[in-house]
Amino acid sequence: MHTPLNRRDFLKAAGGTAALAAASPVLAARKGMFLTMRNLNGFWVEQAPAWNVEWQAMARLAASTGYAGVDLPFGAIMKDGPEKVRALLAELKLRPGFLSTGVNPFIRDEAAFQTAFKGFDNICKFAAAIECPRLMFRMNSSMDVPKDEWRKISLGRARAMSQVMDRHNVRVGIEFSGPLHYRKQFPYEFIYRVPETTEFCKDAGPNWGLALDSWHWHHAGGTVEDIIAAGKSRIVAVHICDAKQQRPEDVKDLERVMPGEGVVNLDGFLKALRKIGYEGGVSPEPLRRFAVGTSAEEVARASLASSVAVMKKAGIKLA
Repeated sequence: MHTPLNRRDFLKAAGGTAALAAASPVLAARKGMFLTMRNLNGFWVEQAPAWNVEWQAMARLAASTGYAGVDLPFGAIMKDGPEKVRALLAELKLRPGFLSTGVNPFIRDEAAFQTAFKGFDNICKFAAAIECPRLMFRMNSSMDVPKDEWRKISLGRARAMSQVMDRHNVRVGIEFSGPLHYRKQFPYEFIYRVPETTEFCKDAGPNWGLALDSWHWHHAGGTVEDIIAAGKSRIVAVHICDAKQQRPEDVKDLERVMPGEGVVNLDGFLKALRKIGYEGGVSPEPLRRFAVGTSAEEVARASLASSVAVMKKAGIKLA
């Protein structure tokens, strides 16, 4: 069993005074990149674990292990109400990274989208109330209808969502799926790279951008230039992990490794984000990297330490 390490001591060892300053109560004034904890669940270990961390416990774990922020899961968190959420984040001196949303313009079922869309105003209102103006969701990279047709349908939905987001001054990031097995899942390949995703966002509205994941960027053949061309205004959230050297046909999404353990050009990835002036959360996401029996605390600490190391190597001072 590891001896608990408080957040102040960990940050002092990992990043010095710049990282330690993130513990300041004036969290909104902090600028730059900061590390956030994702929801820890069964996707983090080789098989479904005995633990599944609820958001309040996850926030406390994030603070105790040294993260400066926490990403917020859609659904359960809204039941607590904005006042309770803000109070806990303030108590723990954590910054919100992004809020997952259950309203996704890329779902196939039109009726399901319209039903979900009815609650989108409340989601945006909640996000604004907890001072978390960033939302995100995942986009499929293949579909059962032709690409042009599906783009037209999803773009119409996205524009309707944009009008709602405008009222609450929130943004949303699209996470595209890079690995080949996603692009071949359905008959018609869809959007799966930074440039096309960026173009979709420009067509959807100024409050649309990317949830840029180093795993998907790498497996889509992404380049540093792609990130720079997208620009600061189009990067809403960032996830980092690494990948083993594999043939595209052998890559599976839930087979990731820790930042710095694989072949992803994380140095270039992070330096590109630094160059465009990205300011926001960076979330470690080494899915299925950990063996069954690994504790949530061990997962949190190891993911944070590896992320601090690659960001320090890239010359990034954490906020």
